Amino acid sequence: MTTINTNVASMIAQQNLAKASNQMNTSLQRLSTGLQINSGSDNPAGLIASQAMQSQMTALNSAITNATQANNMLGTAEGALSQTSSLLLTIQGMVDTAASTGGMSSSQTAANQMQIDQAISSIDRIANTTQFNGTNLLDGTLGYKTTGVTNTDITAASLNISQAVFNGASTAVNYSVDSRTAAGPSMKQAQLQLTAANRALLTAGSTVTLTGALGSAQLTLTAGDVATQATLIADVNALTAQTGIKAAVDGTTATTTDFTSTDSTGAVAAYGSGTVISATGGNIQVTDANGGTVTNTSKGSDAAVTVNGTATGVSVNGLNVTVNQSGLNFTFTIAAANVQTAAGSFNILQGGAKFQVGAQINTGNQVALGISNAASNNLGNTATGFLSTLKTGGTNALSTGNFAAAANIVNSAITQVSTLRGQIGAVQSNTLAPQIASLNTTLDNITSANSTITDTNYAAETANMSKAQILEQAGTSVLAAANSNPQLVLSLLKNI
Repeated sequence: MTTINTNVASMIAQQNLAKASNQMNTSLQRLSTGLQINSGSDNPAGLIASQAMQSQMTALNSAITNATQANNMLGTAEGALSQTSSLLLTIQGMVDTAASTGGMSSSQTAANQMQIDQAISSIDRIANTTQFNGTNLLDGTLGYKTTGVTNTDITAASLNISQAVFNGASTAVNYSVDSRTAAGPSMKQAQLQLTAANRALLTAGSTVTLTGALGSAQLTLTAGDVATQATLIADVNALTAQTGIKAAVDGTTATTTDFTSTDSTGAVAAYGSGTVISATGGNIQVTDANGGTVTNTSKGSDAAVTVNGTATGVSVNGLNVTVNQSGLNFTFTIAAANVQTAAGSFNILQGGAKFQVGAQINTGNQVALGISNAASNNLGNTATGFLSTLKTGGTNALSTGNFAAAANIVNSAITQVSTLRGQIGAVQSNTLAPQIASLNTTLDNITSANSTITDTNYAAETANMSKAQILEQAGTSVLAAANSNPQLVLSLLKNI
């Protein structure tokens, strides 16, 4: 019985010693690696959760890097455009100075022209050489391209796409334009009509006040204005630069005179509910072309436009349309020759500066921005002209004396560049900066959660190792004692 009990005690001591040794080895591994999960057997459920979190942490780190790089790239573009803006202001000053011909000598005008040439060359150099990580930023490389634009519906040159996020090589944009009023006739700009009978009511020597988008001016009527339509038209148009009102023979009734609102050039009809013209005083009786009633004031109207089947996110000012829908932002102008109805579509090709700024790869986590060409031959528009025409030998160089046209071109270029800078700044401040902050917060929380699952609790694990060491030492002693009992019995037997 003694031998059997001794063998049992020895086996128990061996088992406990092995258990204590395993516990100590486990503690040593966790303390040395800093991880409490070193294999699937340590915590199967915890391992699965940890791997999922680590995958998300990797995606979040990549998204933070992408968003930060995007912010740096856009900052580079905006910084270059700020220099372009400064150069445009310099050109504006030179044009305004040269317009004062009474106080300028030919040599001073030539010096101003030289500065304009140098400024335009610098603008072109900035547009063609500004790069980020080998990609040109301002030469049109990052602009969007389109196909299938119907010029009789949309003025192709006016189509400016600042954002288009989609999957695939291209996406179709459907549009519907209805610029008719509820009564049915096609939409007109602010327009007053003076019939031959009402012109006869005018009195020579009286004063008519004309007020339009550019301001007001007074026209003292002559006998010729009362008697002859052509004379009245010429006298009204002499004030167009002050008023923004242009006179012309009506297209339907030749004896009727139309007073219409124009843009700053005086050449293009200005549509929209924001355009208002008036003619008062001098016993003038005019008819609002939009309503047909006798009045002294006429107001323009806006077209009704839907994009991709909805008017949501579509704002219209006359013929100018701005679309701001999910993942899609662009502007265009309805062709003035087609002011009744139109429906069609065009395709936007994949392009622009596209950034993946979220953990999951989908359009909801992508940001895109189209950066148009900022060279002098693209600053301006087809109506007023382009900045490149202000260079020596150009149609709007200072030597031509076209100071008003040159000023309009520069103003248009300044607006174009400032709008682009605003779009870039909006993406930086309203999209990328909040996204980076949100991603960092999410990463911090997930990292903390993963650390709770995987990281070693050094205080607890040190206590576990100390306990295992004591148990191991005790087990070794007990095993030694258990093994000595049979030897003791044998020694007693020898003495018999």
